[in-house]
Amino acid sequence: MNSDELFEKACLANNNGLWLVSARLFRRLIELKDIRAFSWLADQYQHGKGVSQSQEKAIELYLEAIALGDANSAFNLGACYLSGHHGIDQDYEKGIHFMKLAEELGSELDVQRILDSYHNRM
Repeated sequence: MNSDELFEKACLANNNGLWLVSARLFRRLIELKDIRAFSWLADQYQHGKGVSQSQEKAIELYLEAIALGDANSAFNLGACYLSGHHGIDQDYEKGIHFMKLAEELGSELDVQRILDSYHNRM
């Protein structure tokens, strides 16, 4: 099974609530340095789905993916810091940093709109 097929299988398991299966498959993909898997597994750690809930592990996975150039992980981590959700302490400075990094890494999401909405709240 190639990486794309394994990723598709992991996402399908995740979307169907088969958390233990998806966590195992995403870990395997991370061993293969498949950048797509980091953010998915980080989300499972944030919510304690199929793994013990750990904000520290989620942040660690996001940072590893960001180091590999993953814009989605930068966006997700920035959103967590901006909102203070999922057990991550709110920190506007870190949130803005990671959102800008997501934009630099080529995020297809509307980073500027989100940054503007948080600037208006400050």
